[in-house]
Amino acid sequence: MKKKYNPIVLGNTKGLPDDEWLQWRDHGPFYKDPTHPHYVKTGIGGSDVSIIFNVSPFRCSLELFHQKTRVKPKITPKQNTDALESGHIFEPFVGQMFVRYMKEIEKVEIEYIEDFNLYQCGEPEVDEYGNAEIDMDTGYPKLKYPFALGNLDARCRIKENGIWKNYGVELKTTTCDSFNFEVIRDWQNGIVPIYYELQCRYYMAITNLPAWYICCCWGMRLKHCAVVKIERDLEIEKIIMETVKEFVEKIENNTEPDISECKAELFNRYYENLYGLRDDTSRVIELDADEYLDIFKEAAELDELITKKEKELDAIKRTKEEIYKKLYPVYKESKCGKIVDGNKTYYLTLKQPMKRAAIDTGRLKVENPDLYNEYSSVETKEKFDTTSFKKKCPGEYSRYLLPPERSDDPNKAPTFTLSITEAGA
Repeated sequence: MKKKYNPIVLGNTKGLPDDEWLQWRDHGPFYKDPTHPHYVKTGIGGSDVSIIFNVSPFRCSLELFHQKTRVKPKITPKQNTDALESGHIFEPFVGQMFVRYMKEIEKVEIEYIEDFNLYQCGEPEVDEYGNAEIDMDTGYPKLKYPFALGNLDARCRIKENGIWKNYGVELKTTTCDSFNFEVIRDWQNGIVPIYYELQCRYYMAITNLPAWYICCCWGMRLKHCAVVKIERDLEIEKIIMETVKEFVEKIENNTEPDISECKAELFNRYYENLYGLRDDTSRVIELDADEYLDIFKEAAELDELITKKEKELDAIKRTKEEIYKKLYPVYKESKCGKIVDGNKTYYLTLKQPMKRAAIDTGRLKVENPDLYNEYSSVETKEKFDTTSFKKKCPGEYSRYLLPPERSDDPNKAPTFTLSITEAGA
């Protein structure tokens, strides 16, 4: 049964400076006036939800709690600016791919709508008769989830059986690197990462829309794009909203969340940043043996196990090298060999350690000194920024790219990688 409410439009974020957006994210556009009826005491955005549920691959709930309660870690980790910039730069392209996919693959009539509004969930608290409760201080209905804020990627209208219906749209990119194969396969099979699904369901609760389309691209062609429709589920939604509500109450009461559900890797990394670099001269703390001795002993046992497993792994690697000895004389100048066995084809490809791609800065400096200086260190004119040069001048990057060279690092050995294909797959 569809709920009867509309989202509240708090303001338009188009062209908003980053520092201003951070204030909007926490308290809405009226952050300077806590007495304003649309001031948001504690704002929780769509990307925060997976952190609260401790399923985010990037941050744990304690880190978000400290951010909202203004606890500043001694070390602020550098953000992956490449990923952030790429996501922002390619967002319009992913939007175009979404429209193409819906028209060419799904064969639907669609209207794509860019949306820069910051929305607040307009669902009111209701009394026993189902009537909205009114806040006596503001004269507005009391909001059930006033913390719920959403800055959408886009919306769309799709014609279904002659009727135009409104939906939300989320746009994502992912890398096409070989290590990301499983993620891409999940997208192709209609499986959305849980941290993105939570975000979409949160936006459905805010906007009161019946479904959300999420489009992910990992290349420049339509076959490198997946679109998944997430239907609204009010039972799941209630769990999400009530869990976020409990987290907000902890923030406003300054009660730290339960850390037992935090992913150890993210939690440990955050604590390292929270207290910063430890000095070798810092005092040695005396711990209670009854409480911590078992942890120390378990750590020692795990160290022994790691050492044992590393030796076993080294033995396996040596065995693998013995196998490769039989292949090199056969391959000679070839890079890949294959064997067909029934409906399966086995490929074994030689992977040689290579030096990092380098630019012929000497030739660039002579032929185009202005461009060379633009991407060299301002202080010394020595260090060339290859990453920025590749991103902003792809044509010139290809022109001045030196031929690949084999790495002479003795710690990097050649290896073989196996892949298997099945006929008809």
